[in-house]
Amino acid sequence: MANGLKAEIDYWTEQLGKIEKDKEKKELYLKLMEMAFFKIFVKFEDFLVYKFKKYCAGEGNSDYTPQRKLEFENYKHLEEFLKADKSYIDYSSKIPKISKAIFKEEKDPFSLIFETEINEEFNKMKYIRNYIAHESEESKAKYRKNVLNAREEHFISPGEYLKKRNRESKTSNFDFYIKQIENCREILLNPTPFLKS
Repeated sequence: MANGLKAEIDYWTEQLGKIEKDKEKKELYLKLMEMAFFKIFVKFEDFLVYKFKKYCAGEGNSDYTPQRKLEFENYKHLEEFLKADKSYIDYSSKIPKISKAIFKEEKDPFSLIFETEINEEFNKMKYIRNYIAHESEESKAKYRKNVLNAREEHFISPGEYLKKRNRESKTSNFDFYIKQIENCREILLNPTPFLKS
């Protein structure tokens, strides 16, 4: 799963690099950037869910063993607990809320993402993803308010926003978000160095 996310990032970075400087393909580049962001973010969410399930079931790796307050026997046990009477589990909304109840205090690997400044960027990425996926009035309003902080007359497409220079990183917003995703991937692959002893 971790390699799948890295492969997705590498693939789309290469595809964007092929047409980035071609001025005649500017519109195609912006659409491709939206598609790249969407595909990478979906893979990232899959990775988050995968690591969450593994850690909840007590599975770690050679450098990290999760310390849990609630011990689930396996993935199915976790899903039964989370589903209750629902057919769908929205993990990206549930993980930040319930990881504190599952993992021991200061040993929650997901707190390294959802209780830091990364969480704000994660939420922005979700608004961008939702608008790219749905283009509904509701997703547009949330994208405009929470990502662009703009009125209607200052609206720009996700492709234009992703291409813009990020104030913090001095790279494009796209590159900034991909770096955030890569950092989260590394943290969740081995959270031990980041957790308090």
